[in-house]
Amino acid sequence: MSATGGTTTPPVAGDCGIADVLRDGSPKKGTWSGDCSSSKAKTGHNARYYQFTLTEAADVTVTLDSDEDKEEPVLYLRKGADVTSGDTVPVGFNEGLPSDYTRAQIELENLAAATYTIEATTYSAGYEGPFTLTVSVAGGTGGPPPADGCDIAEIAANGSPVPGSWGDDCVSDVRTGRQARYYQFTLTESAEVSVVLESQEAETVLYLRKGAGVTSGDTVQDGFNDGESEYNYRRASIEQSLAAETYTIEATTYAAGKTGSFTLTVSGAGATGGVPVATTPAPLGDNLQWVARYDNTTDMWFVYDLSGTFSLSDLPPNMTGVPYSEFIGDLTHIQSGDITWIKVSETQTATLGGETRTFHAGLTLFAWP
Repeated sequence: MSATGGTTTPPVAGDCGIADVLRDGSPKKGTWSGDCSSSKAKTGHNARYYQFTLTEAADVTVTLDSDEDKEEPVLYLRKGADVTSGDTVPVGFNEGLPSDYTRAQIELENLAAATYTIEATTYSAGYEGPFTLTVSVAGGTGGPPPADGCDIAEIAANGSPVPGSWGDDCVSDVRTGRQARYYQFTLTESAEVSVVLESQEAETVLYLRKGAGVTSGDTVQDGFNDGESEYNYRRASIEQSLAAETYTIEATTYAAGKTGSFTLTVSGAGATGGVPVATTPAPLGDNLQWVARYDNTTDMWFVYDLSGTFSLSDLPPNMTGVPYSEFIGDLTHIQSGDITWIKVSETQTATLGGETRTFHAGLTLFAWP
């Protein structure tokens, strides 16, 4: 059935919620199953529905991949929110590329500002299996300025953890309903850079974009992370070789409406304000097991675990007056004045930071000169 310009029509059957999809090329995983049927003319085809909004005209690419390489995906793009049937936009239909029928793709130039609904379905009736959907808006060199309250703070690439918090005063440009904070840093020469976002209160999502004040659009290569499973998705990290340039970080959350505190750390090779921890205890050699530092601002332990044996139970909280923390971050840099616990296997005398000390087997409390 067709209706010029599309109609706001619910999918024909099943649990067909319409999910938001990001516009920055980050992958959206999904699964075709029998709980949602396509609203197209042919019945019996499983489908999923998504929507996105353009605030200004842009070149857009929508790509749908069948992850198991067993099925030919089919794409529909319709103008309007919740438009699950009717006419597509011009050239808004694709049932597989001639070069690869496991991928369907729609590429449109100068697509007008509006909300659009995507139908991701299959060529074969009844097919069930996983897929990946991406929506990319060309020219991600910037975007609208952040919403009120979204100041962009400077952060040094020196490995020092910077505390922050998500609140209702700033929302993400690309993740609808998600709180966000923005930071930027500048490299004067190319460097290996690590960006780590950690929180005990929300599942974290991290974007890294090239340019000052770039709060939407394309990320740098591999500049997106939506949480790491081994940290219960409470940690997201990006490690990348970057050219001399200014970069903007978006620190946001996976779920909508989440508020709470977080810690952001940016480390760059040769950065000032700290020495890479891998070099500072080097005189201890293979005798070193780990170095741990407690951060009073974030109420977190940061650990350089060379041996892979670190455990919170090894720490003496009664001696430091610090409670155990349920969350552990990566210790990347050491700065003058940092107080750390150093664990070695055997008693050894070594010079660290210009100070000669005897490190007894087990733990030694050491203040870096």
